[in-house]
Amino acid sequence: MKKNKHTKIRHNIIANILKPGVHLFFKLFFGLDLTKYKLNNNQPYLILSNHIGAYDPIFISLSFNRPIYYVASDHLFRLSIVSKILKFCFAPIPISKTMIDVKSIRHIRSVASESGCIGLFPSGNGSFNGEEAYISPSIGKLIKLLNIPVILYNLQGLYFCTPRWAANHRKGKFTGTIVKHISVEEIKKFSSEQLSDIIIKNLKTSAYDIQQTNMQPYKGRNASMFLERALYTCPECHSRNTMQSNNDIFYCKECNYSVKYNTFGFFEAASEYSVYFDTIIKWDNWQKKLLLEEYKNGILFNKDTPVYADEKIKLFSCFYMKKNVLLAVGVMKLFYDRIEIVSDTKSTTFYLADILEAQAILGQIMQFSCQDGSYYEVKSDFVYSALKYVHIINLIKNGEGQSGLFSI
Repeated sequence: MKKNKHTKIRHNIIANILKPGVHLFFKLFFGLDLTKYKLNNNQPYLILSNHIGAYDPIFISLSFNRPIYYVASDHLFRLSIVSKILKFCFAPIPISKTMIDVKSIRHIRSVASESGCIGLFPSGNGSFNGEEAYISPSIGKLIKLLNIPVILYNLQGLYFCTPRWAANHRKGKFTGTIVKHISVEEIKKFSSEQLSDIIIKNLKTSAYDIQQTNMQPYKGRNASMFLERALYTCPECHSRNTMQSNNDIFYCKECNYSVKYNTFGFFEAASEYSVYFDTIIKWDNWQKKLLLEEYKNGILFNKDTPVYADEKIKLFSCFYMKKNVLLAVGVMKLFYDRIEIVSDTKSTTFYLADILEAQAILGQIMQFSCQDGSYYEVKSDFVYSALKYVHIINLIKNGEGQSGLFSI
């Protein structure tokens, strides 16, 4: 029996029909300015890029003349009719529980054998603070295994257009360019460790490093709205879960410390208070180091009091490439050893020792998998920080943040 091919002619036809209109839309309303590249039609490629957010695959695809088959987390395949449309039009390559496993590698190799272009974000998650998330040094092993040409691609300026934490996008120039080619000859020449170093060096970008040189304005409504999804600790009084956003002002409900988030993506004074940190990266690094310090000194947790508590949280059970099942709606509490979700009728407990991996996706969804193979998502219709839970869970699970300081 003949095996069905992953790459199909319709993917190229659909891409070519959509590209002109999509490119014009993002150019007019976002400030898109991409460099376009022509790839050999009979050659497979692995395209690796830094990761900003949900729009990244669209922008990268606009740069190339061929369809790109992106490796995507399976939450993309649990969206009912939307998932069916995505699979028909673009055929993304699914990975289970945000990890590239044997099944995923087999799928990737199959696409490569059909001379397809594979798109992959090595960090696996978009940036909340403007700095590329942790990239595993095992990426070099995958490149050695595939043994096809590699393209390293960089999106610059996009973080300030579409921050993951934001309520709205803002318009300002952003670009996408190839920063490096790695040939098959070079792949054979370099060790997997050397290849990983090359990738990390070229993709481990910081939005603020580039912005401090260019200082491009990014204009939009409600500039700071929902910044509390990313920054949850007040630098003045050190209270957690008290930060609030209003238009372009970001302030603490506990002590009234406030700053203004300006059109260049920096903080400036909004009151008599000093500006502790002028960038989101600096603020975020400080709040994570404060967590680590309090954890090491034994003062982060009070045995009987949750570190965090959020109301109107929805708990879903997830199944590979199937629709989520709602399990409970209630208050989520994080203790030193467990997460509790308490509704009017029951309490559901997850012990941190049983959690294998946790990450924040999109704006405010927390995903986590457990040792028994179960998989869950936590969401809310109201603004809350999923990231603050992920930081503490990963702080404990990763041995005091050894993997990229509570990387997500």
